[in-house]
Amino acid sequence: HKDDTIGYYYKSLGIMYLSDNTEIMLDLVPFEKQEVLEDKELNHLISTIRISIEHVNSQLKIFRILSERYRNCKHTFIPRALFLCSLYNFCLNI
Repeated sequence: HKDDTIGYYYKSLGIMYLSDNTEIMLDLVPFEKQEVLEDKELNHLISTIRISIEHVNSQLKIFRILSERYRNCKHTFIPRALFLCSLYNFCLNI
């Protein structure tokens, strides 16, 4: 049979076994070499921004108006949400 790493690759694709007369041309490139350095830097930048946004969202969800379904009038939600966001920004500057 084929090499164990190749067998593991096919099992991950859902192929249970290969017969002895099966010939497959493989052009496997390791995942680490597929990503270009620019892609890694861009992904790092995006994940850094996303993490900071998620931290802000978690801080804002302390307020019930932002953490649960809003059941009042639609036109009052935006001013109240903006007030809470401005309150958060004010607390950052203190």
